Amino acid sequence: MDLEKKVSKMETFLKEKQTESTPKKQTTPEKKEEPPTIHIENIQIDKVVIEKLDYANNFGQLGIKDLSGKLNIGTSFEGDIAKAAEEKINQKAKVQIRAKKEET
Repeated sequence: MDLEKKVSKMETFLKEKQTESTPKKQTTPEKKEEPPTIHIENIQIDKVVIEKLDYANNFGQLGIKDLSGKLNIGTSFEGDIAKAAEEKINQKAKVQIRAKKEET
């Protein structure tokens, strides 16, 4: 009981202090002054300092059900180029053979 009385006294004391600290409202309403608006046309940043950069990739939580496709390392070509390369080599070889025959 003693504790409850102390708590109630503290509550009434706080309410009194709050009412004293709040200014009394005047009967005539005052217009609030709006802060001036600021318009920035151009901003120039000379230096950006990054104190900490964190790349947190949680691939351990990523579930992969299906993985398909190709992995190209180096130059990647579309389709089978072996046939096209062989045809090109044969054409160049025929041209060189003809050129040698014409020289003799």
